[in-house]
Amino acid sequence: ITIKSNDPVAPETNIPVTAEIIDLNAPLIANTTNVTGARNAEKNITVSAAVSDNSKVRNATLMFEVNGAVQSRLMTLVSGTDSSGLYQATIPATATAANVSYFVQAADVANNTATSSQFAYSTTTAPFISNVTFTPRFPNLNTNVTVKANITDDKQVSKAEVLFTKQIETLNITDIVS
Repeated sequence: ITIKSNDPVAPETNIPVTAEIIDLNAPLIANTTNVTGARNAEKNITVSAAVSDNSKVRNATLMFEVNGAVQSRLMTLVSGTDSSGLYQATIPATATAANVSYFVQAADVANNTATSSQFAYSTTTAPFISNVTFTPRFPNLNTNVTVKANITDDKQVSKAEVLFTKQIETLNITDIVS
C-alpha cells in the first residue's frame, strides 16, 4: 500500500501488506441429466452436468444409490474448462430390477461444495417367455392354430403378441417344360 501525504520530507511511504483472498462461492451445477421412468436393467445410464465456479472446479462426483447401496463415480470433464465445463459419469447396469436415485456433487479448490437436485428412476428386465406350444402341431392351409406360452416379468405384462409368417409353397421348376 502506498500512503501519500503533504509532508515535504516524505510525501510518500510504502507499507507492505499481505492479503488473502477468500473464495466463499460454491460451484454452480446446472443441466443435470434427468433420467425418469423405467429403464432397461441391462443398460448403463450416462449422467452429465454443467459445472462452473468463479475460481476452479476441483472435482464433480456422481453419487447414486441402487436399492439402498450407495456408490459414487468421479465425473470426467468432457468439454469446456476446469472453471466452466461439462462433466460426465456412468451409472452401471443394474442387471436386475432396481430403484436408482442419484445427484451430482461438486467442489472447488477452496473446498466450497454444491449439490444438484436428486433424480430417480427404476430399472426393469425383459419378460421371460417359456413353455411355448401350438396346436395342431402340423396345421393344414387355412387351419386355426392355438398358441400358448408362459410370460413372466418383474413389472407387468400388459400385452402379448404372436408374430408369424406364412410360408408360400415352393414351385418345382424341374417339372416345367418349355
